[in-house]
Amino acid sequence: MGGQLGYDVEKRFNTLDIENVNVGINDFDRTDKEKNKVYIIKSKLDVLVLCDAYTVADKKSKCMNDHMGAVKYTSDL
Repeated sequence: MGGQLGYDVEKRFNTLDIENVNVGINDFDRTDKEKNKVYIIKSKLDVLVLCDAYTVADKKSKCMNDHMGAVKYTSDL
């Protein structure tokens, strides 16, 4: 399991009886495009919810750049 947001999203999906898989950075690292491509294709996901974030203010811009890159390439799959 990942962080607080991922935990809350998983909890909400479970209360709505929505099948879901909560993975952490060991399974899905937003900076590893090829590994993620393989994971997404093998998992046959219908929806991908990225719940990652930095809480340290000086790393927010790096997080946003990485996150937007991950959104872009996962949407291209």
